[in-house]
Amino acid sequence: MKENIREKTDGFFRLVGFVAVVVAIVLCVNHFQNGVAKEKKLAEALSGYEEGVSAVEIRAALAAIGEFATAEYSYSGQAYVEKSRKVFGCKVPFTKHSFSVSYDGVIKFGFKIDEIDVSVSGNMITLALPNPVVLDNYVSTYETHEDNNMFNPISSNEVSEKLEEVKDLELEKADEKGAYKLATKNVKYLLAELLGKFEGYSVTFR
Repeated sequence: MKENIREKTDGFFRLVGFVAVVVAIVLCVNHFQNGVAKEKKLAEALSGYEEGVSAVEIRAALAAIGEFATAEYSYSGQAYVEKSRKVFGCKVPFTKHSFSVSYDGVIKFGFKIDEIDVSVSGNMITLALPNPVVLDNYVSTYETHEDNNMFNPISSNEVSEKLEEVKDLELEKADEKGAYKLATKNVKYLLAELLGKFEGYSVTFR
């Protein structure tokens, strides 16, 4: 049904840099404080709470954060679509229409924090991470150039359908370039930094 479809794309990862990590940790600590305050003050825990910290408290605090977007993949490119009406599999003359669409988009990968399994044994905090997921995938801007045909006009949904194809294609590319692995690596670093604030506790992952 779709003919002569050409796409040119250029994607890259926007990694979580040192400054971004520091900012994220500060924000997480603020959320963390709100979650733990219902039972114990985070300030007491961070300074070495005498009775220790429980897995329930950690889960409650992490749930208050909601989710971590720990890897971002930006993409841009151009897609071209050309179509003609067909009768018995043959193109009908003078019914060709075409359009090109230039686009920019972003895919965010990360974790739903409330799905992280937490256990505490002695002075060891153990976290079992779920698989990273796509938190968002959207085309931020796009521009179309159309060559319409009165005998076969471009339908209102053709561009949106093409952009949906682009999003799926770019997600595959991001996966091939290690987006999910990067998201896992970054969330481990962030959580180790965050939970490492509990004095006397170590953080491990399984």
